[in-house]
Amino acid sequence: MDSFNKTNTGGFQIQRPGLNGVLQKGSLSLEAVYKVKLIQYLIKKSMNRKLILIAIVVLLSCGKERELENAFVTKKSEYWQYNDDCAKSRVYFRFNKNGSYDKYLKSYTGFDLFNNDGDLLSGSRTWSLKNDSIFVWDNEEYRIEKYSTQQIRLSYYHYKKKNKKCSITLNKIK
Repeated sequence: MDSFNKTNTGGFQIQRPGLNGVLQKGSLSLEAVYKVKLIQYLIKKSMNRKLILIAIVVLLSCGKERELENAFVTKKSEYWQYNDDCAKSRVYFRFNKNGSYDKYLKSYTGFDLFNNDGDLLSGSRTWSLKNDSIFVWDNEEYRIEKYSTQQIRLSYYHYKKKNKKCSITLNKIK
């Protein structure tokens, strides 16, 4: 093991084990110890950078999810016109900030709330986002293909026809 002796000049003098300064087998030189310590420091510094980078990515992804969530939420006078290429329907939706949605029919006088159809109750009517790419609508998952403030495109696989990919387009209207 290396030992240090302080000299009169304030520096250090290195005494190495073994005869005539020759290292014994299995011992490290001061230079090797220094290199190991330097590598450990650089790894620690690198890990701190990685943690900071991960934190930034998490913060940015949360911002993206919030932006996506805001794209779905409608104002009082806005509705999403629902078009499904696998099922024809003439309904409209409004997605609320609290994770609920309302279904509407268009009439001559405007839009009429259509959450329940007589005896048929539609249940809790919930929506949410999962992993920035999945829209969960009443416990059914739809892949978010493309979105903007005016149009959202979703896809899903048909529940009866195997491997048939269906597309839903939501167009915002006022």
